[in-house]
Amino acid sequence: MKEIFNKNMFDILFIAETKIDKTISSSLISQPGFRTVRKDCKKGAGGLLAYIRADISVYRRAKLARARRFRDYLLRH
Repeated sequence: MKEIFNKNMFDILFIAETKIDKTISSSLISQPGFRTVRKDCKKGAGGLLAYIRADISVYRRAKLARARRFRDYLLRH
């Protein structure tokens, strides 16, 4: 993963089925130059993680987030 981040191969990266929960600190999964957005799993299933290049402006669409559509959670501004 570090090689992918170091080569700047993407602007936004989504990772599904992370199995990450509140026991994993954000500092463990953060990467320099990227903002991290996470939706932790519940009961050992699911979990989503997004890495967004720090210079891309995004905002949260609360109405869609409540609808559980994480892919629509972030939009370029």
